[in-house]
Amino acid sequence: MADGILADANAGRADPAPTGTPDHAGDDAAPRDPGRFLNRELSWLDFNARVLALAEDPKMPLLERSKFLAIFAQNLDEYFQVRVSGLQEQFDAGIRTRSPDGLDSGEELRAVRAYADELCARHAATSAREMRPALEDVATHFASWETLTPADPDALTTRQMSSNTVS
Repeated sequence: MADGILADANAGRADPAPTGTPDHAGDDAAPRDPGRFLNRELSWLDFNARVLALAEDPKMPLLERSKFLAIFAQNLDEYFQVRVSGLQEQFDAGIRTRSPDGLDSGEELRAVRAYADELCARHAATSAREMRPALEDVATHFASWETLTPADPDALTTRQMSSNTVS
């Protein structure tokens, strides 16, 4: 889907002139052609999709794949807290200014949601179908909060506190 969104946005677009006089000299509309621009928010999701692709790569060491899954999730969390919330505020305020690629805030939000949903589904599938079983095979087990004994949360908190202490 990600490739589809960007491919659709870039379909039929000629490569820009390398330097010097543009091949559209005298045409004031051409420099503002939305097809000449990538969407900033979708481009950021493309970056995070590349992080996820590293987690999906079976040639990568298991621990590295786990780290890339975590990095992907953390990146996406921050992206929604900062960038998507800004888009949402624009939309809620009725600001419908188009970005250089021609999308308004509502269109950007819909495109971001569709792309992020696809990426999250890939992340969940990789976690559940590949990483969790592979980690359990090397004695890394996952416990749900409900299966912990009453002492376990305190032990985890104590361990976290001691690992965060600066001497």
